[in-house]
Amino acid sequence: DTGLPSAAPLLKSYAKVEPVKIAELNHFITTDPPQQEIDFLCTARVSQVEADKGWCYVACSKCSKKLQRTVTSFECARCNNPHAVGSLRYRVEMVVTDDTAEWTFVCFDGVMTKLHNLRASEAVQLLAEEGVNPEDSVMPPFVAGMEGKTYTFQVHVTPYNFTVNHQTFTVSRIINEVERSPAPEFVDDEGDDNDDDDAPDGPNNREKSGSDKG
Repeated sequence: DTGLPSAAPLLKSYAKVEPVKIAELNHFITTDPPQQEIDFLCTARVSQVEADKGWCYVACSKCSKKLQRTVTSFECARCNNPHAVGSLRYRVEMVVTDDTAEWTFVCFDGVMTKLHNLRASEAVQLLAEEGVNPEDSVMPPFVAGMEGKTYTFQVHVTPYNFTVNHQTFTVSRIINEVERSPAPEFVDDEGDDNDDDDAPDGPNNREKSGSDKG
């Protein structure tokens, strides 16, 4: 007897990030919910970006929890700070679909900032809606434009996903399948491993190869 919990073999099989279908992910969490955090890869199309859920929120700059707005300031309940400093962060809910099922995924600040190379505070400035609470502003076009596109999502699954009132998965990383550059094709030139063997003929390329060697 190793003393390991009964779920250990299942958790061991998912120790690495595994590609799964949405239906498989749904079956996994409903029949054998994990007791620890696990990541999966899931390729799916964004069938709907849920604009009615908003796209950003004002977070505590210290703990990232959503701040409560008062008449004159923001309050952070977690930090017990009635005058917290806020920062704008992404929070986007989207319905994703593959050939097996659909589910709701949630993308937070780090994922959205990396995907679009734009912070939420910068995005709201592009909207040019003066006097409008950022949380009530229209969804930026590049966020709404995710609808209809296919991505590979790295989904972070925690025991929190299995509560009765929680029916979404948190995305920890997005790979854009549509815009990913194709892998280059190579031919065997029967040379050695020197990079110059594979460089096309021409003065520009020869100069570039020389400069690359530094």
